[in-house]
Amino acid sequence: MTTSATSAPAVVRGRLRLFRLSSLTQYAGFLPALVLFGLFFVLPLGLIVAYSFWVTIDYNVVHHWSLDNYRYFFSVSTYISTMWATIWVSVAATAATIAIAFPFTYWLVRYVPRGLQRLLLVLVILPFWTSYLLRVYSWLNILGDGGAINRFLQWTHITDHPLSFFLYDRPAARPR
Repeated sequence: MTTSATSAPAVVRGRLRLFRLSSLTQYAGFLPALVLFGLFFVLPLGLIVAYSFWVTIDYNVVHHWSLDNYRYFFSVSTYISTMWATIWVSVAATAATIAIAFPFTYWLVRYVPRGLQRLLLVLVILPFWTSYLLRVYSWLNILGDGGAINRFLQWTHITDHPLSFFLYDRPAARPR
């Protein structure tokens, strides 16, 4: 009886030590991803930030630290309006995505049978597997002057000429 009482804490300590070692080895799997993230994201981003503080003289970068680039950026009204237009479009796109995605996912989880859930999820994810260039070209075919929406509006006699505001009204970074 006494041997089992004294050996139990040793077993528990052994398990705790194995747990600590396994948790360290578990995090070691992230090391290659962290190295790649550092090399291909953090390092280039740091170089861009460093270049933004350096001065350019006669198209040559001089390693002299200065805030002149930022003063110039914030003094030109075109840059400011372009920045605010970009922020506005990104906020609007995020809000529209949330407004569409949350009701769809709620409906998908609550009211659609399990077998059909997988099919609908694949249909939602499938466009992300295609090339970005192909997706942009597809939007041109749908929203353009000769696109499906304009042809439908002309066919139903809602309008007699192509409407260009579907595609060419307000690009994301063009200030008004």
